[in-house]
Amino acid sequence: MPDGGAMDAYVVVREIGHGPGMLVLMEIFGVGDYIREATERLAKLGYVALAPDLYRRIRPRAEFGEGEEALQEGFRWAAPPAAIVSASSTTT
Repeated sequence: MPDGGAMDAYVVVREIGHGPGMLVLMEIFGVGDYIREATERLAKLGYVALAPDLYRRIRPRAEFGEGEEALQEGFRWAAPPAAIVSASSTTT
């Protein structure tokens, strides 16, 4: 990483140890059960699948669960603070 940090990722490698690669991008909920299962399904189809933790700078290994409350928590963490302030302020 350019900042010298590291990025966690969920990786599933085919039994033979190699194959074409597939990048699995997480939803707003983080690299949770659904993304891990999707990654495993791709590996069963012959891919080496990788799901990187895109929240690594703001909340490493974040998992927000499911449902409306989890969605709102994801929005709070995914939106930059300035965007939250702008969205909540009104002009007259």
